[in-house]
Amino acid sequence: MAHNLTNGAAISGVASDREGHLAIFFPTIAATSLGAWIGRMLDRPGTAFGRVHRAHLLLALPLAPLASFLYLWLKVFGPVYALTNRRLIIKRLLLAKPIATCDLATVDRVQVNLSTGCQFLRSGDLQLLDQSGQVSLVLKAIPYPQQVARQIEQVRLAQQSTQLAQAHLLQRPPLGQKPATPTPVTPTLIVPAATTTTGL
Repeated sequence: MAHNLTNGAAISGVASDREGHLAIFFPTIAATSLGAWIGRMLDRPGTAFGRVHRAHLLLALPLAPLASFLYLWLKVFGPVYALTNRRLIIKRLLLAKPIATCDLATVDRVQVNLSTGCQFLRSGDLQLLDQSGQVSLVLKAIPYPQQVARQIEQVRLAQQSTQLAQAHLLQRPPLGQKPATPTPVTPTLIVPAATTTTGL
């Protein structure tokens, strides 16, 4: 589940000089080993009755109490993923200090990994890779991971554009001041010295 904290203008917050939260993501129950097992059980191949899979008919009701408990447990004790205009943060609701952070300026690309059981739970892991291909941060069991990956990429690219624009503005002269003109260089004419030739 994801909660956007801006009203349709998340990218505009990237230009702010202060860090602000753009979205918060809560992992699915696949973030736990039991939740991943439930996803694998419900993803098992079998006969489908119309649009309803046989595994859903046989297992959904018995597994519903366990899935509900895991969902509530994660809401209280599980990780929370926060996207700001500068960083990705992993934290817990009961702890004020972040567990892990990753500066978006160091991210080169976002990779989506789908494992067994993700299809039913519609979740996947996101890996944030730096320019060397090393994993900087992993967001486990993100719901609708492709959409979240695109949102992270949009914020990251917007941050890069903002930094380039700010660097360009810093190179411009202050308002009302003309840019310094280079001092013209006057070419120096070198006249060769006269030579005297004496006959023998």
